Parts: sequence; C-alpha cells; structure tokens
Amino acid sequence: MSVNPVYLNTNISAKDNSLSAEAILVRNTLLEQGLETPMIETGLSAEQKYAHISDLMTQVIETLGLDLSDDSLAETPHRIAKMYREGLDLKVLGEFRGHAGFDGVILGRPEDSYQLEFTHHHGHTVGRAPTRDNLLVLYYPVAEVWGAACQRLKAAGFAKVPSYNPYWDVSGQTFEDPDGYRVVVQNTPAPGQAVEAE
Repeated sequence: MSVNPVYLNTNISAKDNSLSAEAILVRNTLLEQGLETPMIETGLSAEQKYAHISDLMTQVIETLGLDLSDDSLAETPHRIAKMYREGLDLKVLGEFRGHAGFDGVILGRPEDSYQLEFTHHHGHTVGRAPTRDNLLVLYYPVAEVWGAACQRLKAAGFAKVPSYNPYWDVSGQTFEDPDGYRVVVQNTPAPGQAVEAE
C-alpha cells in the first residue's frame, strides 16, 4: 500500500453516471474550496475493500463481546432497506414499528404497482438467503442506464459476486446483500418486453 495521498482534484461532469447530480455538485464545491478528502491508493478493488472492512468490523465487534446474531446490533430491517433504497433508487413509501411484534420498511416508487417490503420480527434472527439462486432480477436494456444501476448498487454497499447460474453473467451482473440475497441487473430487455429504438 502507498502512503502518499492521492487528491482527486478534477471536477466531474454531470455525464458521470456513477454519481448523482447532487453528489457531483457537492464534490465539485468541495474541490473549489480545497476541501477534497485525501485518499491513498490501496491497490484494492471496491469489492476487496468492502470484504476487508467487513472482516475487520466483525473482529472489532467480536472483541468487544457483542453478539453478532442479535438483530438489534445489525439494525435489521433498516440497514438492508437503506442499501436497497440507494442501490435501486427507490423511495421509502412507508415504515412501521411494533406492529404485532414486527418492524418494517416499504420501498418502491409511487407510480409503480409493486413494492419491496423489509420486515423483522422481534426476537428472531434474520437468516441468510436459503440458496444463491434466490434472485430479484431487474432488466435495463439501455447500456448507460444499466451501468448507472450497477454503480448505484456498488455504492450502496452490495458486493458484486459471480452468479450461481452462469446465464446471468452473460449480459448482466449479480450483487449480494449482507444476508446473502441477490440482485441481478441485466443489460437486456425483460422477457416479453419490446425493445424501443434509442
């Protein structure tokens, strides 16, 4: 690892799909003020950094004697819901606490007829996904939109993983949340969806 800071001192344009317009504005304002956070090159990919930090945080928590299986420590369902909200660019449509022993967060878009609901029953440990092939599959036929979706998932904390079924790696990428549930982002039209001319 290098110990020499690398200052990211070039402005980013609004065409950069990896950041929202608001993030670009904030970053460029910080640069103009000379307040850019100094970074050092580690030689690690984003996935490697995530895995390393996760391992180190687990060690810290275990050293402190905290019970990692206790969901109050993990703040389920809000911890995971935040990742999906940011990664899939969804809105919080509703929340509830203490409803028959359940807490929950409802994500979606007001104009859509579907939603994702993340719930947690008090006193019960949330289990990992039963298999690596439990998938939420999203289709983005336009390459730029697909690329932006992949970047959002990475930025939200999902780990990019090889798909259990190699079919999904041909035209897409697979991402996994900390509980082992997976989101596949395909750069193809959805089955039965007509392709519109760009």
